[in-house]
Amino acid sequence: MNTRTIRSTLIGSLGVALALASGSALATSFRITDLGTLGGTSSEGGALNASGQATGSSTTADGERHAFLWDGTTLLDLGTLGGPSSRGVALNASGQVTGVSGTTSGPNQAFLWDGTTMVDLGTLAGGNSSGGTDINASGQVTVNTFEKEGGGAAFVWDGRRLQGLGALGGSYSASAAINNSGHVTGGSQTTGGANHAFLWDGTTMLDLGTLEEGGSSFGTDINDAGQVTGFADSADGFRRAFLWDGTTMLDLGTLSGSFSTSVAINASGQVAGISETIDGALHGFLWDGTTLQDLGALGGSPFNRSLAINASGQVTGTDFNADGENAFLWDGTALHDLNALVDAADPLQSFVTLLNGIDINDLEQILVNGIDSRTDLIHAYLVSPIVTVPEPGTLALLGLGLLGLGLMRRRGAY
Repeated sequence: MNTRTIRSTLIGSLGVALALASGSALATSFRITDLGTLGGTSSEGGALNASGQATGSSTTADGERHAFLWDGTTLLDLGTLGGPSSRGVALNASGQVTGVSGTTSGPNQAFLWDGTTMVDLGTLAGGNSSGGTDINASGQVTVNTFEKEGGGAAFVWDGRRLQGLGALGGSYSASAAINNSGHVTGGSQTTGGANHAFLWDGTTMLDLGTLEEGGSSFGTDINDAGQVTGFADSADGFRRAFLWDGTTMLDLGTLSGSFSTSVAINASGQVAGISETIDGALHGFLWDGTTLQDLGALGGSPFNRSLAINASGQVTGTDFNADGENAFLWDGTALHDLNALVDAADPLQSFVTLLNGIDINDLEQILVNGIDSRTDLIHAYLVSPIVTVPEPGTLALLGLGLLGLGLMRRRGAY
């Protein structure tokens, strides 16, 4: 074996040891953190970012409902734009939040919480009200405005002003999601009156078409590669989940039922959504690039829904059965009741039922709405994996690898 091969083998062994030592394997147990409230009785999660910060809404001591930011230790009241209520819908890695808030004049308006202040993003084009739908790493916000007569228009807040995205020849458009390049997806009325999914690339709104001539479509999510997922009418008259890969709208099919719809896409193009099965049930699915995989159901329940997916293809959502609702985690191979994965030593394990999986990040943290049996009140919870300390043999392997690397350096092997 030559020195290059020896070096490659050693580095490969070190890589395995380091991966094991860092606890990169999927977690087998979790702990629960109650995010609490803003002085009121309840809170609800809305979105989670990469570092475990979360947003949503909570009741206050005086009975109002305000948007919040969970910064990892504290639930911060983001206030309102003068009205009695606000709600956090999305946040970025910097902890900037967008959503919707009541105002002193009555109509709801989109807001951006920039870290210190709730900024009113307003409305344009004769709109009566507006709402923020998504935010990217640069603080760009997708905003939908709504008119008194009905309809509306999609905008992007670029940090200084609202920029209209236009429409596909029709009278209205609506945004759903934005990626870190500032590209937006959603839906727009066309010249012919149909509704089509679009991709706005910063200057132009591209019609993504549909799966059936004369049908409709809508884009629900977009990743940084510019891939779009959503739903579209198909030739048999039923709705189908789709993936637009940059040139073509691909029908993702169904779980042998009539229809499907997608809700989220990750960086590698995996898609999470919901489909009817052959027996009429509704199950969450994962599109892995080639196959639509049935996530199954907990205890044979007839209905569950996927809500979010992370970079590893893990999915969270809600399972509905005769006994109520349960948050679930699809770990890549199996569907788990998230309640069954909570560590038995966790002080909340005996009292809290995790009902709805809202969002999941790449740290395998999950934002969940749950209920405490002692109070019968709904709170937002952060469910976090418990990192397992590596076995002594793993550490020994790491130590031997480092020792061998040092000896090779001294002997001039590379």
